[in-house]
Amino acid sequence: MAEQEDQRQQLPAGLGHHQAAEQRGCPQGRLDGDRPATRSCRACCRTRPSPADALIPPNFPDAYTPGVCTACTYNPDEAKRLAQQAGLTPGTEVKLQYNTGAGHEEWTAAVKQQLEQNLGLKVTYTGVPFRDLLDNEQQPEASGLWRAAWSADYPTPGNYLFPLLATQSIVVPTASPSEPAQGDNRGRYSNPEFDKLLAQAAQTQDEAARNDLYKRAEKIAIGDDLALIPLWFRQQSRLVNTEKFGNVNMDFSEDPTFDTITLK
Repeated sequence: MAEQEDQRQQLPAGLGHHQAAEQRGCPQGRLDGDRPATRSCRACCRTRPSPADALIPPNFPDAYTPGVCTACTYNPDEAKRLAQQAGLTPGTEVKLQYNTGAGHEEWTAAVKQQLEQNLGLKVTYTGVPFRDLLDNEQQPEASGLWRAAWSADYPTPGNYLFPLLATQSIVVPTASPSEPAQGDNRGRYSNPEFDKLLAQAAQTQDEAARNDLYKRAEKIAIGDDLALIPLWFRQQSRLVNTEKFGNVNMDFSEDPTFDTITLK
């Protein structure tokens, strides 16, 4: 028996964050803690066993840009420099919330510890049921870091970018900043140039040209703005009797490719 790792649907899991401090004012009198430099310093000061370096995963090799998340490297010195640049002085309060009952307690506690030890931040750390996590994150006054993960519904790079980061995906029925965000872009990230590139990609039939537009869009949202902080790509493992079966692979939905499996 041999173990086969399925890397076709490596999904980034990480911490979502809100743009509240930058776009809608700093609640409770906090400093502006949501500028790109701030988010970068938060990302740099955490270790990750198998870190993600992009939002679009490697199973899309023609759209994946290794290292587009320049902050996704453990670098405490750079994190401290960026924290100072962003005005995140020691003692600044940062909220971190995760959903309970799903095995996230240990690693989110490690994130809290490193933010406190490496940057001297005061982390308000809470765990709530998943539904409450989503409700809290959707509120217009929400601010801080939020545990999140994403699994694409369709095998296209755009299914990582559009639902999570497009202005259209905020979905506020009355277009009022005082209304909860009902779409998957709960951080309310909005960048017109990013939206323009995604719209162009949706209308582009040539795959190579379309992937180039996705790369450019990701460079803006993740490389420049760090609208989300990727932590790692999930990997699925399967056991295969390689003495009996050959040419075993997994498709995007993590199912065996029965039409290609052969008997030995």
